[in-house]
Amino acid sequence: MPLRRTVTATVTVATALAAATVVVGTPTAASARGAEGTRFHVDCARGDDASAGTAPGTAWRSLERASRQVLGPGDRLLIRRGTECTGVLAPKGAGAQGSPAVIDAYGKGAKPRLEGAGARATVHLANTEHWQIRNLDVSNTGDAPTTTDRRAGVLVQATDYGVAEDFTVRGVDVHDVNGADFKDPDPSGGILFVVQGSTRPTPSTASGSRTPRSGTWTARASARPPPGAAVPSTPKARAPAGRRSPA
Repeated sequence: MPLRRTVTATVTVATALAAATVVVGTPTAASARGAEGTRFHVDCARGDDASAGTAPGTAWRSLERASRQVLGPGDRLLIRRGTECTGVLAPKGAGAQGSPAVIDAYGKGAKPRLEGAGARATVHLANTEHWQIRNLDVSNTGDAPTTTDRRAGVLVQATDYGVAEDFTVRGVDVHDVNGADFKDPDPSGGILFVVQGSTRPTPSTASGSRTPRSGTWTARASARPPPGAAVPSTPKARAPAGRRSPA
């Protein structure tokens, strides 16, 4: 079933041992190379995967090449505005507290369009934390889905990971995601935050309501997940040091 939505909500998914925040607002300019980290560039129209990628004139061409890059605290992966890229963007690495890794746009014109062409997700972050995803146009339209074709625009996935904190999705348009139309486990959706696994406990809360160790939060257009949402309850878990347990 096609999903046509633009992210316009501010939603927090707080967890006792895993946390994620989705925020939508005005975009910010890309930082310069320096104390903030290194800028890497993707230009799907004129780039070259054999180039260094560290300046607009040496931009990479494909999402596949960008996905091989390991980003660290303060690093930015920038995609040129006005271009269209097909494939999956799944960069490696993680940011740090106060210095996230960032996916953003550069240049002038429309937001860069990323099309997943029926993949599990167009933008996929797995077992990582401290990331910002900004100013993209994301779709994922493949062949007519079967009952097992799970598809997402943006998928943030933590599997037996433990603590996963600090995710921001800002100014990202998600539309035309035609995955199979069902919910947990492992659903389709526009923007998904998924906690899975069985060896490391990750009991979580969403807008004050408890969810099981393996659960999913899905962004919906222009709405917050309602307080008191109908989700299964789990025993209260001890919060990490320095963090208050959810009420």
